[in-house]
Amino acid sequence: MTPEAEPAQLRVLRGNHATWAAFHLITAVVFWIVAPKKNVCTPSTYVTLDRWNVTNATFGNECVSLIQESEPVARVNQLYLALFSPIWSGLVHLCVATFRWKHYLALLKQGRFLYRWVDYAISAPPMMVLIAQLCGIAETWVLVNVGLTTFVAIVLGSMDDTRNVDRVPLRLSMWLLAALVHGVGSWGPPLDAISRAANVPGAVVAVVSVMCLGFFSFGIVQLVYILVPGIVYECEMAYNSLSGTAKSILQYSLLATVLVLTPTDRGINTTPAR
Repeated sequence: MTPEAEPAQLRVLRGNHATWAAFHLITAVVFWIVAPKKNVCTPSTYVTLDRWNVTNATFGNECVSLIQESEPVARVNQLYLALFSPIWSGLVHLCVATFRWKHYLALLKQGRFLYRWVDYAISAPPMMVLIAQLCGIAETWVLVNVGLTTFVAIVLGSMDDTRNVDRVPLRLSMWLLAALVHGVGSWGPPLDAISRAANVPGAVVAVVSVMCLGFFSFGIVQLVYILVPGIVYECEMAYNSLSGTAKSILQYSLLATVLVLTPTDRGINTTPAR
């Protein structure tokens, strides 16, 4: 069983969920309102082995297309992918902070994190698909593989939530399996694509690096909890902060179009899209 938390600690935890609920839902509203009305075209960035191509970039108030029409490109509307994660996470945090609070606390006392895993299992795969696209992956089957392996890794990670906290070797085995699936299946294709590409924009490298560190920080927090099972409430606060920060970096980077090459970089043709 998990040690009882102080009332002040529970208030902070509940307030943390309420704050992230508001932040995620506000982010979704910002995406929905700002993007269409101000012609902010969410960038879809793709890599080939010898150059970068950008589609739906924003230069000033004009949307331009830099993808050659002869190149087959899997076009996925990143705006809706980016919208999905904050809406889902915001609703989960809102449920926890309001009418599911008692049930949430009852599970935490057993060392179980049902709502966290429900949040991640649904919101993380679209994030990984976005990251894969930003690394230049356009093949549909690779994008599907990245999303599915992310989902599987999270399900495997949730399986170490057990009422029997003394089964540390079993829990460590499940943690290691989830880490391998996530590291190889989810992050393998994006990192391979970006490592083999030429002229990778610094903004892309920076955001992908931060996202990679953020995702693997989740695993570190879970490992700490397995080894020190009494710090449930502290782990929840850490997870909420990591999750919210990772989503925010990816979403607002897309919204601000910071991942777009400037129109004069490397002699790129900036002929407006038809």
